[in-house]
Amino acid sequence: MTKPSYNKTEAINRILQVLEGKSHLSDAPETLAGDVLPEEEALSDIAKLMVGILPGEAGVVPFGISSLPAKVSDSKNFYVIPDHVNAADTNSGENPAYPLATAARAWALARAYHGDTIWVTSSDSWQFGAGTEIGIVESLVIPANKPGVAMVGVSRGSEGCYWQPTGTAGWCIWVQALDTVIDGFCFWNDAGTCNGIYCDWASPTAFGENTIICNNTFTDDCLTAIQMEYTWYVDIFNNRLQQCDPYGIAVSVSGSGVNYVRIYDNWFNDCAIAMYLNNCDQGLIRSNHIFNTIVQASGTCTNMGINTALGASNLVEDNYFSCTVGQMNAFCSGAPTDAWINNHCTDGMLVTIPT
Repeated sequence: MTKPSYNKTEAINRILQVLEGKSHLSDAPETLAGDVLPEEEALSDIAKLMVGILPGEAGVVPFGISSLPAKVSDSKNFYVIPDHVNAADTNSGENPAYPLATAARAWALARAYHGDTIWVTSSDSWQFGAGTEIGIVESLVIPANKPGVAMVGVSRGSEGCYWQPTGTAGWCIWVQALDTVIDGFCFWNDAGTCNGIYCDWASPTAFGENTIICNNTFTDDCLTAIQMEYTWYVDIFNNRLQQCDPYGIAVSVSGSGVNYVRIYDNWFNDCAIAMYLNNCDQGLIRSNHIFNTIVQASGTCTNMGINTALGASNLVEDNYFSCTVGQMNAFCSGAPTDAWINNHCTDGMLVTIPT
């Protein structure tokens, strides 16, 4: 078999595609997919990939990325970098040097159950940063016909890739598709308040189930960080929820409940109500950390911690609370069929169901 040979430009572009995870080694040189960049630009992108400035196979991927499904043979990477000088929704989105401008366009291009990943990058759009770049400003609806796609925020900072909705008090992301991953974002609103992520179920058209929500920050601009509407098998882990009011995590009061949710390793800091799990059955709530200034000061704190009283058969274990064992009956409520095991308070361990 004759080995393929490449000129210098082809070789550099081949290296770039491999680092981006887009190259098939069996391709002949003349079938090199995508734009063939000038040597200087391609070398610049290779350098950026190697140090993790641009997302790609050689870059630094967010913590928890192992939760993503394995790639399939024809999976695609789409890049959304609204701050980029070449960003445009007329681009293919598969070359980080010519990214898309909006996440909505990336979801329009992504394919159901092909292992596609949308990489979203923004720069200094945080309210305490220089504020010269726009970040993500979208109220995104993930449609039911795009299941099995992951969207990952790429950021050098600890909070995640900054995302705010269009206008005020709206939802940043509304999930209507099965098997969605949302990983690595910071939800806030420079114009006022916002809501974070809504998992919707509205048969027969919307099925926001089996969602993975991980490694995100929900700032004190968020009214509700995460809300679920009759959605099953949702995994929520390693998120930071800061002073969300009225809810950190909630099940829709007007809708049906949720089953088999797993909520673990999250940090709730002074949320008005950390978890309101109305009609939550057979869930696992473990290893969460809940701090509340009001209960710390021995104030009125009715059900401001975890409330599963209207559900059934939940396992609530090994969580940490900033209250005493004696305050837990006010701070939390469980269902009679729940199992509350080894939950930690400031003065000892709670081993009963709070009422």
